[in-house]
Amino acid sequence: MTVKVRKRLYFLLAVALASVAAIASALFFSPNLLRLEDVPGKADAIVILGGETIYRPARALELYQQGAATNVIITGEGDCESVRIVLAGKGVPATAIQLECESRTTRENAQFTVPLLRAQHAKRVILVTSWFHSRRALHCFRHYAPEIEFISLPIYPSTIGPPDGRAAGCSQNTPKCSTTGSASAFHSGEVGNPKGIVSSSPGLRGTSYPG
Repeated sequence: MTVKVRKRLYFLLAVALASVAAIASALFFSPNLLRLEDVPGKADAIVILGGETIYRPARALELYQQGAATNVIITGEGDCESVRIVLAGKGVPATAIQLECESRTTRENAQFTVPLLRAQHAKRVILVTSWFHSRRALHCFRHYAPEIEFISLPIYPSTIGPPDGRAAGCSQNTPKCSTTGSASAFHSGEVGNPKGIVSSSPGLRGTSYPG
């Protein structure tokens, strides 16, 4: 093997190792960079951001049934009507649901939803989206309505799971959590049971929000 060939192999090996290190770093640090999760609390409205029709509606329904808010706004072109039908089928009154079906980006989600929130005189609002989308969503909503307090309560699909090893749907605010996902309960009919539900979100399990 010539010196030139050996140098080329060393170079390719170095590039490969650097690529592996870069990918590993991205996977390790991305949850902390993208995720933003607040402590659950009572709010004036729940906003469900479009783009996912299983876990986000399940979390929003969970919050609604536990009294976190009395109004739900569904924002996003394409799936807002299907999410409305699902929530209505689980017992959320039509009068409690508002639709914003024109937005196509996270920025537009915020821009088009804020007027609806202001019309409700909302002071505190829960944002429901996926964990990897939570920081950007919160930034956009705060930008367009700095006078409103926004609470980020993202969800963790079972296909991905929380970045720190908790069960799907678990909040980071409680270390222990049931492995029964809220989305599973959502589709099996457990969510919507007037006797109560079993939540996989420890910040929500057994939580009530008095007026």
